[in-house]
Amino acid sequence: KLAVFTREIARSSITAEYVLRRLKERLKTCHGSGFWLLTSVMRKMMKSKHVVGFKLKFSGRLTGNSMAQQFIIKRGIIGNSNMNVYIDYAQDNLIRKHGKCGLKLWIIRNLLTYMPYK
Repeated sequence: KLAVFTREIARSSITAEYVLRRLKERLKTCHGSGFWLLTSVMRKMMKSKHVVGFKLKFSGRLTGNSMAQQFIIKRGIIGNSNMNVYIDYAQDNLIRKHGKCGLKLWIIRNLLTYMPYK
């Protein structure tokens, strides 16, 4: 199932909302922290020719610790001042066994090769 999920992510028509929804489904069913799932999905996303960079922010009780933690995974070019990129953003909440978690995803795409408004 993970191979099918990561193969879908490499397509250029996939939005941040779709990726986040699929991540949420997978994180609900996986045991442990699920950090390996986040890193494998993001590694596959960077192989797409349209994706220039991404940022994933995971905050909340990922494991059984008493305090919430915050993980930020960044790869590639991330910035709001560049006009040649298209930033696709999505956020969602996830309720796990240990508590509530928040997921935020930014996908930065090259506007010269990726045209969302065809």
